[in-house]
Amino acid sequence: SLMVGYAVHHVIIFVDRAMASTLAAGSVAALNYGYRLALVLGQLSGLAVSTALFPGMAEQAGRRDHSGLRTSLAGALGVVWAIGAPACAGLVLLRVPVVQLLFERGAFDQEATAAVTRVLTWYAPAVLADALCQPLWRVVYARRGARAVAAINGLQTIIRVGANLALIPQFGYIGLAISAAVGLSVQLLVLGWLLHRRLGTYLTAAWWHRAIDVTVSTGCAVIVAGLLYAQVPAVPALVQLAVCGIAGGLTYILGLWLLERFHRRLEK
Repeated sequence: SLMVGYAVHHVIIFVDRAMASTLAAGSVAALNYGYRLALVLGQLSGLAVSTALFPGMAEQAGRRDHSGLRTSLAGALGVVWAIGAPACAGLVLLRVPVVQLLFERGAFDQEATAAVTRVLTWYAPAVLADALCQPLWRVVYARRGARAVAAINGLQTIIRVGANLALIPQFGYIGLAISAAVGLSVQLLVLGWLLHRRLGTYLTAAWWHRAIDVTVSTGCAVIVAGLLYAQVPAVPALVQLAVCGIAGGLTYILGLWLLERFHRRLEK
């Protein structure tokens, strides 16, 4: 059933924590803090968008409306990428002041901050990949693809266990976060391929152009925010986040607007 496949997805969480418990003291805590902080990306983008669209997708799947499903899926992935890509990049860039502001007090010292930020670098893209998987999973659920759910989650678990065993000796607890990024990226590719086979092409040329615009705008925002961040190393974390976040956000919005105008001129 679908519940069995969903349960397989959560096995790796227990495996990761069990492996982390055999490492240096504080490894489990660092992984938990880093993962939960990165998970905000998934909650704000993939999960929220997918939950809102799932009833419509289920109805389209019931009618075997592949054209409608393709449109809904492409739209959902576009929104997730537009929200998740800049959020992921910003979290990686500003991970130190984010962790300092949220957690660094009392027993949570600079060493703890460094431990969490090391895994956050990898958990952020891992959760972004998972967020992009959410609309794809909703289509699989709507089509009641129980075997696909179990098989893909099983594949991800096998990949991550193997990666854990290979990476932990070299990178320690950080290897678990790297493994998550690898496993979830593979899951995204497999899900995308599977639905392409079942529904046909759902990511059109226009979709890819928009995704590239988001990527370019995100890159510009990171450059601007990064330059500002380098100029304010000694100010409080809240000020760093406010200055760099506002500048990066405005740059991102401006970049999308300029690229949209550029495309419209080309079409004339």
